[in-house]
Amino acid sequence: QYQYVIAFIRNHLQYAGPPRIDHVMSLHRLYWILDELEGDKDVYVEYPAEELYAILSLESHRYQAGIVGKNLGTVPPGVNAGMARHNFRKMYVAQYEIAGDPGKPKLRPVPAKCVACLNTHDMPPFQAFLDGIDIGDRLDLGFLDAKAAPKERKNRVKLRNALANFL
Repeated sequence: QYQYVIAFIRNHLQYAGPPRIDHVMSLHRLYWILDELEGDKDVYVEYPAEELYAILSLESHRYQAGIVGKNLGTVPPGVNAGMARHNFRKMYVAQYEIAGDPGKPKLRPVPAKCVACLNTHDMPPFQAFLDGIDIGDRLDLGFLDAKAAPKERKNRVKLRNALANFL
């Protein structure tokens, strides 16, 4: 039943280090958007999380590699509990951490059992973030209005300074 899952995990671990499970909540459930239905008719599909955790844990042990779960804190408590129970590493993403409160920009120390990084594929490149290029991009895409952009740029200067102080 799980031959394909085991095969792709083994293939990864044979050639690379610890895999990062993007959106680790997907071990528990995913929101399926079906072409044939209206948006309010889509569904959450649950997965056998404990079985998937067990497979990942066994294979990572076999290859002496850890597992990293991308969880930026917006998941139900059961996901964090599952990650802890199966010794998955969490992620500490500097760009996400520092952008939390522009009024009081501050990075917390990197917790134990975390993999630290500057950003993820869901974020602008770190240099673009520091330079505020993403603010112009968000403005061009309509995700930010012209009135809010100057405030965002001022906040970004505070964030850059907070990062420099942290380092």
